[in-house]
Amino acid sequence: MVGQTRVTAVRTRLGQDPSGDEAVIVKLVLADPPAGLETWPVDDLWEIRRLTNEVIRQVDPELETPWLISFEAEDPGELDPDDIADEVQIDL
Repeated sequence: MVGQTRVTAVRTRLGQDPSGDEAVIVKLVLADPPAGLETWPVDDLWEIRRLTNEVIRQVDPELETPWLISFEAEDPGELDPDDIADEVQIDL
């Protein structure tokens, strides 16, 4: 738990970054936003991203492959329908 945001799962895979170069894709699955909020607190997301970068560096300090970190809702049905309508699926 970071602030008011809980990471429920972490998914990693080898893929490609937007320019087509090999990258480690790290997807963090988040529990529903805190009660009364439409989304997660931005400060929480930045802190989760910072901690994730630290862990990656600890696990493999010599890792040369770049990594990408993204967030995913545990239950997308709980999000604002307009946000889901704007979502684009990109398979790397």
